[in-house]
Amino acid sequence: CECNCGSGKEVIAITANIKNGTVRSCGCLAIENSRQLLTGNSYGHKNKKYNEYDYSKEYGVGYTTNNNHEFYFDWEDYDLIKQYTWIMKDGYIVTNDYSDGKRKFIRMHRLIMNAHPGTLIDHRKHEKHDNRKEKLRNSDINTNHFNHEIYKNNTSGISGVSWDAESGRWRARLWAYGKMHHLGRFENFEDAVKARQEAEENYFGEFSYNNSVKEGINELQQLA
Repeated sequence: CECNCGSGKEVIAITANIKNGTVRSCGCLAIENSRQLLTGNSYGHKNKKYNEYDYSKEYGVGYTTNNNHEFYFDWEDYDLIKQYTWIMKDGYIVTNDYSDGKRKFIRMHRLIMNAHPGTLIDHRKHEKHDNRKEKLRNSDINTNHFNHEIYKNNTSGISGVSWDAESGRWRARLWAYGKMHHLGRFENFEDAVKARQEAEENYFGEFSYNNSVKEGINELQQLA
């Protein structure tokens, strides 16, 4: 059978499956259903889902359709994002795109920053739902890695600081530009943390995770 979607695709199916509706298209109908059920981006379909927005603040506040989580943006970007249905996936605010027949994600922060393929966008404070421009910055594979969150298997609470059972001391190290830098072993935990933070200032600068945390603390103090 040739599908009537206009693609010219043909489907081989037994008569019974055609009669009972098991086979109804070349696959285009499944894609359309996915748009409606998973994303709401049904391109004009009457059942399209829409995000709700709070218009009372100086910056935009929206709510995802899959878990009602808040996300933030600048009002100047409202016309850019309002045409999409936004959901939360892995902490990011995304919309699904089936424009080429395959499912892919468009992340709000990349859309807002007009990021080209290969360009990385860094969330300054690791708040992936906050896509105001002042919270975003252009990055590359190195600087984006500098600003990573503390790994889940970290037990010291400080990136790059761990207990070395063999020496009975705290070990500090830092990975930068494809190389591991060993900063030493210390009797006191505080000395290991200090060595790590000084190395971050030297290698990472404004992209260090520590600086992102301090920036957030300073902002909270100003608000208080």
